Amino acid sequence: MANPDLIAWLFPAGEDDLGWKNAGETIHHEENQSIFMKAQQQIDRGIRSRESTAPPEDYEPKERTPHWEYLDRLRLTFSRGPKGRKGITFGTNANACDVYLPKWNCLENKIGREHCYLTFDAQNRLILQDESTHGTIVTYNGLGGMKRRNFTWIIGGHEVPQDAKEIIIKFHENLQFQIVVFNHEAYPQQYVVNVNRFRQQIAANAELPMAGLGLRSNDSTAGNSSVQTPRTDAIRLKQRTLGKGSFAVVTLRWDVSTGEYVAVKEPYKRVYNKESWRNEIYVMNQIAHVSFELLIFHANSDVFQENVVNLVDYIEVPRHQLILEYVPYGNLEEQHIQRRFSNIEVWTILRQCLTALEFVHQKRIVHRDLKPENILVASRDPLHVKVADFGLAKEGSYMETVCGTDLYAPPEIAQYRGSNAPRERYTRAVDIWSLGVVILRFGYGLPGQGRGLEWCKNVMNEANSWESESMIDFLRNYMIVWNPEQRYSAGACLDFLNGLSMSQRYNVAPTPASYAEEDEEYSDGEATETGDDGEEGHIAEQVSN
Repeated sequence: MANPDLIAWLFPAGEDDLGWKNAGETIHHEENQSIFMKAQQQIDRGIRSRESTAPPEDYEPKERTPHWEYLDRLRLTFSRGPKGRKGITFGTNANACDVYLPKWNCLENKIGREHCYLTFDAQNRLILQDESTHGTIVTYNGLGGMKRRNFTWIIGGHEVPQDAKEIIIKFHENLQFQIVVFNHEAYPQQYVVNVNRFRQQIAANAELPMAGLGLRSNDSTAGNSSVQTPRTDAIRLKQRTLGKGSFAVVTLRWDVSTGEYVAVKEPYKRVYNKESWRNEIYVMNQIAHVSFELLIFHANSDVFQENVVNLVDYIEVPRHQLILEYVPYGNLEEQHIQRRFSNIEVWTILRQCLTALEFVHQKRIVHRDLKPENILVASRDPLHVKVADFGLAKEGSYMETVCGTDLYAPPEIAQYRGSNAPRERYTRAVDIWSLGVVILRFGYGLPGQGRGLEWCKNVMNEANSWESESMIDFLRNYMIVWNPEQRYSAGACLDFLNGLSMSQRYNVAPTPASYAEEDEEYSDGEATETGDDGEEGHIAEQVSN
């Protein structure tokens, strides 16, 4: 029967006979008898006994831990409460620890007196916190087996550990346990009461003198200084593949310490263009800085709204990885297939993407590959989109490299497809054309065929074929414009749109502000491209399944 007083069970586990023996003897140790619980069922063949903790003979070897009903265990409850100042403590100090871990020679003196403890975080999730010298390992269905010290693992209260068939806490290769956390979804109110009482007990313990807790402050817990210190960096468990392309693969991962989902983009091939990845990391860092500045100076305006996928972290050794925020609803194309975008939603996409371009263009960064697959949907109701995949982005006012996707490439890039002719420099106005074509695609549709400049002409003809109304007038007069110097900057377009009411959007008549004027601000020390600057054909950072 379900018991709301139960926090978790600890069962013996092991990779070999010695590991099972040590875990079983720990379960049965006299110091742990107050929390010991006999197996709910006995095995007729006598495989199970107080002296033996090896798994049943007929147990499948691919699953190391036997069925729970045949195992003795330790029972951790709210009513018993923690002994210590921080939570339910594991270690070799019998006076201070709730779960005593014996000092066997085979453990090489690597178990701390107060090695780690179980407690609850601010979201009432059960967590394991390491405080040892030699570190701890926690695995979820075999994943995440990296040793960490001064580290936090979420053990319960989240869908990932809750769905895991096996969570193992490994103190040493010769001592480990499976922890099974009780699911309190049936008793949510009682669970909150119990967690709050647990915290009160910890607070009360913290006020006691050290002697009252059985602590011996003169005992050293320092480890051998020659021993390699376990790492403290994040552990992110792979959940599934979000997308894969010629050069990169993106996976959904779960951070065991924060409980947050992230999208990890990494090279698909063993040999890859490292400079291209360094450039993307640099660009993403620059964008993050711009977003922060706008947040400070426009705190009371929705101008600072986040419409660019955020770089959470990055790794350069041994292979490059971009740790990006996870955007759960896929890209524009996928969402449009599921439910066609309404006219109002297309206006929203336009406005939010212009907000994103204002962010990046103010830092002299050009995306150069805007398309539906690179615009992700954070939510549908209300609609919130984010520009993603800066693999082809470049810092500078003028560029030369032919890159991007044919359907959304502007004339100044399309004219050089397959050509070795000298290339004229282009500006960030390329992003305005590309976004205009994206909006045309969802608001009206694209022409049926064409390549290079012929395609660009067909796009303009398609825009001009529609009868006059607010959105199509805005696109064909101010975004889908052949001459890049006559296209409007993201800021100018956004300023005008922000000043319109919903009814006024059906009678648009903005005044021009060309890129030629704005780029004069950056005439000193401009970065000029003279050749290819990275891999083409980058996939979007995330593609929802």
